[in-house]
Amino acid sequence: MLPGSPGSPAVAAGAAAPSDASPASGEGAGPAAELPERAAESTAESAEAARRGHELLAQSIAQKRWGAQEISELRELLAGMNAAQRLEIMQALAAAFNRGDLRGTMSSLLLE
Repeated sequence: MLPGSPGSPAVAAGAAAPSDASPASGEGAGPAAELPERAAESTAESAEAARRGHELLAQSIAQKRWGAQEISELRELLAGMNAAQRLEIMQALAAAFNRGDLRGTMSSLLLE
């Protein structure tokens, strides 16, 4: 008899079936369900970190350079941003690399 079939011991004993609830539905998501709210929160500090991050990116694009110094500075700034701001700056950075506006490596941000 196959597991999960009507006559199997697990089904007969009333074992829980996999839930269709997902974090996006809000059911059973736990702390992850709070992320969209927290992602929207912005403080003066996070707004300043985001502004400085975009400024760093603009300067780097103007110089066509992305190196260890820029990576280090962006890491510090990312720590002060909320989730939405981090996503926005990382998308802008990836787009700059994809367009060829920056030279260097983006993978260093993911290491450590």
